[in-house]
Amino acid sequence: MKFKYLFLPFYAITLFLTTHSIYAWNHEIAIGYGWGKELEKDYNNTAVVLSGKFYQFKIDNTLIATIDGSVSQLHANTDYNKNSTTASVGLGLRAYFVNPELHQYRPYLGISSGPAYLSNTRLGEQDQGGHFDLQSTLEGGIEFGLKKQRSIDLNLHLVHYCNAGLRSPNRAFNVPFVVSLGYQF
Repeated sequence: MKFKYLFLPFYAITLFLTTHSIYAWNHEIAIGYGWGKELEKDYNNTAVVLSGKFYQFKIDNTLIATIDGSVSQLHANTDYNKNSTTASVGLGLRAYFVNPELHQYRPYLGISSGPAYLSNTRLGEQDQGGHFDLQSTLEGGIEFGLKKQRSIDLNLHLVHYCNAGLRSPNRAFNVPFVVSLGYQF
């Protein structure tokens, strides 16, 4: 009798996590390189980013939510506080300009935000006041459909790290231009 009560919730969760539309990819792995001038400063930041979308949830025909994660190596071309490694997890939204079920080329805009860990609280002249932060991204890109559930994703995004005023100081780091190439499956 107890087995039945355990089996039904497990079955419902499994069904929810494995149900998706026919076109849909569920996962993405991407690699990117970023560069750009730190806002209001006289130096540049660069980044190498390995990111993924662990799962996507269809909201409607042109909007999905994703669970995202990334690991980044940030570098500032300053004399001190040159490097920081980050790891983050977040929730993202992706809005398509066309119905992805009907088009091979699918342009989109996206946003993602979530907690991040910084190995160094300082990058260049910016100081976050602690190792835990928020990572936010704003992106635009295009998916190229290869097969029903296989696609290439090419995008350009901005990455922003800040502590949302939870600690002092709160001087954000930014990598304005990150070009990323991903494989969706």
